[in-house]
Amino acid sequence: MRAAGDFSDAYKSHKLASESFENIGDHARAVISTLDAGIDLAAAGDISAAKQNLEPAIKSSIGVESRDVELLERVVAKESEARIALASILWDNNEKQQAESNLGEVSERCFVNA
Repeated sequence: MRAAGDFSDAYKSHKLASESFENIGDHARAVISTLDAGIDLAAAGDISAAKQNLEPAIKSSIGVESRDVELLERVVAKESEARIALASILWDNNEKQQAESNLGEVSERCFVNA
């Protein structure tokens, strides 16, 4: 749906996926789906809803545990993507300090620890 440009339906699908993953105890994939849902809202231009979804979704990604290293890499990558989407929204909303903080966090988590 996202590839077709239907961000509203993509958001709904990602929220449903997140709830479903959480119901079966797969917290890492639930977090990834929640982050994707926020990214969908940002892409749709729903700035207020995107901020309301992305900020707690990003916080929920911290401390995700799994023995699957590749899955944890996906969580970190998706968190970074979500932070970039949030930074873009914040920058456009003239909240430049918070935008730069999110971009700095992406740099720190992805490049310093690489």
